Amino acid sequence: MSDSIPSELFVHLLQALSVVQDPRCPRGRLHLLQDVLCICVLSVLCGCQNAEEMQDWGRKEEPWLRTFLSLPHGIPSQDTYLRVLAALDPQQFRNAFAAWVSQVLAPLGFAAQVAIDGKTSRGSGSTLRGQSPVHLVSALACDWGLVLGQTRTADKSNEIVAIPQLLRALNLQGALVTIDAMGCQRDIAQQIVEQKADYLLQVKGNQPALLQEVESVFEAAASRAAAPLDQVPPPVLESYQQTDGDHGRIEVRTTQVCHDFADYLGTSQRWIGLRTVVRVTCQREDKATGKSSREEHYYISSRHLGAQQAGEAVRKHWLIENQLHWTLDVSFGEDACPVRARLGAENLALVRHFAFNLLRGYRGDRHSIPRRQRLCDWDLAYRLKVLQ
Repeated sequence: MSDSIPSELFVHLLQALSVVQDPRCPRGRLHLLQDVLCICVLSVLCGCQNAEEMQDWGRKEEPWLRTFLSLPHGIPSQDTYLRVLAALDPQQFRNAFAAWVSQVLAPLGFAAQVAIDGKTSRGSGSTLRGQSPVHLVSALACDWGLVLGQTRTADKSNEIVAIPQLLRALNLQGALVTIDAMGCQRDIAQQIVEQKADYLLQVKGNQPALLQEVESVFEAAASRAAAPLDQVPPPVLESYQQTDGDHGRIEVRTTQVCHDFADYLGTSQRWIGLRTVVRVTCQREDKATGKSSREEHYYISSRHLGAQQAGEAVRKHWLIENQLHWTLDVSFGEDACPVRARLGAENLALVRHFAFNLLRGYRGDRHSIPRRQRLCDWDLAYRLKVLQ
């Protein structure tokens, strides 16, 4: 290989892409599948958002690409990228992604916290065709900021079906798995514990009995001083408070946890290993208008969490929204992408996840994702650093 070729990380990427089966008819096939997929990932790494830009970028970078790709008939056209992405088996592509992530992250060990959440690619839907947009449920290793895996579901309401499929594909040993209220299901909690991990699940109105009992736990704990001596001792509250003054508002977040709640939470026996209930109270005040608001959120966990641990875990969960989903929309143009073919939209989302992990995983500077994309595009030396 040439000295311009990135080393082990990129070799793992090429190996993962090479095991994906080519769905195209052999007759008339001009471009190798590995070449097509590799250019897709590298062009998105450099800021391309659609097939036309992939073609133009490939032609610009053809001398460099020829140092490690075959390219028997030159750079593929935009139609080739679209046809390949629309025909590729997403499950095989997901398996290739998972194999690559496993190789890359193996030296880092198990993830400390894994956040699960879904995102809809708005541009992949079509009202005229009666076609709903593609909805992917993804797993993010919060401490590394990297995507671990993903699976598709028909829409947000079917995340209950997709989440167990995604969990089965992940090595969760020792992790704290955080999911919003959609994933607050006893079967999902059971699966997480069986995979030797712990859960932290948000509780909302979709579990009304559980929500009511969790609220009663904190009411009892708050009135502990007034409890009669002959009554079962109410739970003990542990609290932790954080104050932020960013984005034009003051936010005070108070996290409270209780552990000895068995006499107040009858449904606790139905949730495997339930050890901690959590209440997070957010008090916000707008600095400009002086208007204030207050919200309360409740959680259950199979891990014995202190108030500070619980507060940090709840906040860390939203990295999947703030780092992954927001970045895919703003930096990768996911919602604006006009690819309508369902398999094509899903496979292109996987291409973005490959590029996202490469960009997010680079630790050589503190640049934003858009700046890293620009630097990867016009500075080969920087690109090679990212790909190492």
